[in-house]
Amino acid sequence: MPTLRTIAISVSLLTAGILFAGAPLTVSGQTTIAPLIEQVTDAVVNISAFRVRGNQVLTPRDRRIRDSIGSGVIIDAEKGFIVTNHHVVDDSWGWIVTLNDGRDFEAELIGSDVETDVAVIQIGADDLLALEMADSDSVRVGDFVVAIGSPFGLRQTVTSGIVSALGREDFTTDTYQNFIQTDAAINPGNSGGPLMNFQGEIIGINTAIVGTSRGGVGIGFAIPANMVQAITGQIIEFGSVNRGILGIKMDNINSTLKEVYELDSTNGVIVVEVLEGTMAEKAAVKANDIIVAIDEESIKNSNHLRNVIGLRRVGDQVRLNIIRDGKHMDLQATIGEKLRLRGEDLSEKLAGIMIKDLDPNDPDEAEIYELLQGYGLVIDEIDLDSNLAELGVKEGDVINYVNGYRINSLSAIEALVESEALRAISIYRNGRTVTIPFEETF
Repeated sequence: MPTLRTIAISVSLLTAGILFAGAPLTVSGQTTIAPLIEQVTDAVVNISAFRVRGNQVLTPRDRRIRDSIGSGVIIDAEKGFIVTNHHVVDDSWGWIVTLNDGRDFEAELIGSDVETDVAVIQIGADDLLALEMADSDSVRVGDFVVAIGSPFGLRQTVTSGIVSALGREDFTTDTYQNFIQTDAAINPGNSGGPLMNFQGEIIGINTAIVGTSRGGVGIGFAIPANMVQAITGQIIEFGSVNRGILGIKMDNINSTLKEVYELDSTNGVIVVEVLEGTMAEKAAVKANDIIVAIDEESIKNSNHLRNVIGLRRVGDQVRLNIIRDGKHMDLQATIGEKLRLRGEDLSEKLAGIMIKDLDPNDPDEAEIYELLQGYGLVIDEIDLDSNLAELGVKEGDVINYVNGYRINSLSAIEALVESEALRAISIYRNGRTVTIPFEETF
């Protein structure tokens, strides 16, 4: 079957009345991306890890296991910063970075964010090449893209395709989801590598595939570059991501609410409740307000709003465009700190407790933070007459699993209980973890 280009040429030739018997057709323009690949591959690295499984220490040098666990891309040549995925560096105690020229370097973990699956590691090396981040908001469906990584340990593997869709969500446990979908082949080991445009700029960091455990089926996903930049900036500056909140409970706009509030579309979110003492309350946000935009960025749904707020820093000023009583109005709000959450604000099954993030700078929590690799929420207060207290839960206990998922932040547990019923929590205390299944106790 002729290609579209061949069809166009054939039509023009026939129209001109010219006949080329057996003469080959030539194609003008660029027919290879080899020059691009030659310019960027030195910035893409292979990452292997020292991992512990049970009592066995597995290292990248052990020939019995596959040494490559993922990929990364250098974003600062002078300081040696490399961005990769959280799941690439998770559950490891050391990392080896292999450059395209064959050099190996031990890497230091600068910080990792499970909620976006972004991590930053650093190596001390000279003569590095870094890639620039593109403005991922300018990416369009149909743009040509290139993925480079180490699928199945095959280093510097290049695949290409197009951007298949934008703004994909609700298929991973990540709290903040706004993925770029591509049909460029993404396989295990590509994680953490760059998805690039044809200018050699990073438009995303490859993170997930749809398919079997052995590979993808033509559907891969990347974290947008703008989200990566926001997260890496905080990790490099602070070692972690300090997210804030507005202080609202919200819901998506469905067709019924659209009709009741006489809205033009189902875009936006409705404020269900304004939490007491939060910045939203200070900004005069009210229940039943419809938030349609933040800083002139239209809000699609609750997940989109969570992304927008989650990428702002504590103390940032934002302008909320809301609809109240059928009229548009603007409110100025400040992104506030996430200090503590009441258990009952999450679920009645958690009534009677106050929880907060583990603080690595708190001497009483630093050791637990290190032991649990940053996962867990501290029970800061507990009502002694509550159901959880009767079950033996105590102040100072750490919730490290919810419904079987590891939890490392208040926003993570909020997102999880919002998306599914609360079935169980696991409590860590003095080196032991005990699971409380709610179906049997409530």
